[in-house]
Amino acid sequence: MANGLRELLGDLMKKDGKLFITTIILMVISSFLQGVTILMLVPIMNIMEVGEAADLPFGLSRFLSFLLSLPFGLRLFVLLFCFFIIMTMQAVSVRMVKVRSMQLASGFTADMREEYYDELMSSSWERYSSDNQSV
Repeated sequence: MANGLRELLGDLMKKDGKLFITTIILMVISSFLQGVTILMLVPIMNIMEVGEAADLPFGLSRFLSFLLSLPFGLRLFVLLFCFFIIMTMQAVSVRMVKVRSMQLASGFTADMREEYYDELMSSSWERYSSDNQSV
């Protein structure tokens, strides 16, 4: 199975490597943004005073202390605005992945169909037709 997958990935890279790499990068970005939206739940829950903000990763505790210094309405607006921007970016990246995946799949199947058609047309059919005439 690994050889078949390796062969398929090699064929995709030969057909349209730039589109294939772009699609993979967009998939990674989309997954990263989805993780960030889940991470955004921590400040939202902290504003709602659910749980403690101790030992937060990636400098999130500094961000939370900055948010807590703001008035409640502004704090909520900043968080929801960030959440909205990240969710929009994630939706756009998912859409781009879908479009590029369809372009890649349709181009790959069209090339494969053309390749098989050329092979069928250039094959020697005399041997097969002589065998069938004796029946």
